[in-house]
Amino acid sequence: MLFCSNAGADAAKLSQQDGRDCMLVIVDMQDRYPASRCRKVRQAVANEITTAKAKGWWVVVLEFGGTCPHVPTHSELSSLLLNCDRCSEPLIKNEPDGSRLVKSFCRQRLLNPKRIRVCGVNIGACVHATVDGLIAEFGQAVVEVVKKACNCTSPAESWQHFMKHPRVWIV
Repeated sequence: MLFCSNAGADAAKLSQQDGRDCMLVIVDMQDRYPASRCRKVRQAVANEITTAKAKGWWVVVLEFGGTCPHVPTHSELSSLLLNCDRCSEPLIKNEPDGSRLVKSFCRQRLLNPKRIRVCGVNIGACVHATVDGLIAEFGQAVVEVVKKACNCTSPAESWQHFMKHPRVWIV
């Protein structure tokens, strides 16, 4: 279900796109973040990976490096990405917004996705910053934020900031 007013017929068009036009971006599903430890969220992210691979979509994994020791993506998610021609190695970011790394990944492969699905943690920090960056970096792309495959630890974090742009859909 889409939680925005611009969904309508556009959603039907997007569901018909093939893998060359679609991408899944996974944000910071690393054990260092308590929000990523929720079993339901990890299962929802795993389902997104499985669906993306079955449809031939590209899958880009972002991991926060920052100044802390690196912690990899949860192993049950990483294992789903093995032997996948259209799955990135983890791209290590040092700031909340990973969109420039996604753009660079796409430039190297001559990709220009029209539909980008985003999942991960935390919705009020890295997911929000990455979604805003993806909107800026990918001119006409629709960015879908997969609600059941996202999480946060702070009750103050809200979905409202995703509603301000017509090309950001909460699905």
